[in-house]
Amino acid sequence: MEKLGAKFVISGEVLGQRPMSQRMDTMKRIEKESQLEGLIVRPLCGRILPPTIPEKEGLINREKLLDIKGRSRKVQFEIAKKYGLKNIQTPAGGCILTDPGFSRRLKKLLEIKKKPSWNEIKILRLGRVFEISQDLILVIPRNERESESMMKIVGEELKEKVIEVLEGTTIGVAIGNFSSELINTIGGIMLRYERKERGTIKIGDKTFHVKSFKPEEAHKLLV
Repeated sequence: MEKLGAKFVISGEVLGQRPMSQRMDTMKRIEKESQLEGLIVRPLCGRILPPTIPEKEGLINREKLLDIKGRSRKVQFEIAKKYGLKNIQTPAGGCILTDPGFSRRLKKLLEIKKKPSWNEIKILRLGRVFEISQDLILVIPRNERESESMMKIVGEELKEKVIEVLEGTTIGVAIGNFSSELINTIGGIMLRYERKERGTIKIGDKTFHVKSFKPEEAHKLLV
């Protein structure tokens, strides 16, 4: 707030929508522990909460705040329809950063790239992630559905990073610094899921003959 010169913080919380984090006592605790007492504005339910400092100072018209309460999202959907918002995500159980597996993958990606693209981050949610080297990870979908999702995400940006097994169904995306010394490791892992002892992988317009890893060898590299 100080850096941006902001006067307050806006949150999309709704009183009573989440049984643990969106209770009145929890909201007060969040404000206290974040040192933002009176400075968190919750527009969706603000009219049933105590007035905030921005309201008292006339920066916000309290009458324009909403009074949504409880688990139902009917009002939110009506508001979205009113403003022509069509891409509404399905309500989920919480932030994906609370998932230990995804957090490990993201941490590894940030070690490789300080500013990864949004598509590189989204790919981490698909399939298995392997640490090929300190500077390279390999993401392999677990099934056909994940493979289709990955190819939709790849686009032109990551097209050159796609690796496929010829005469097979396994694909993968390599993120980071690729080198020829890592081809056998990449191919060995991918062939392990084809259940082939030997095979050919394609990277760009080049092909490489590789030997499969044993299951325990591949497992050691899982992130």
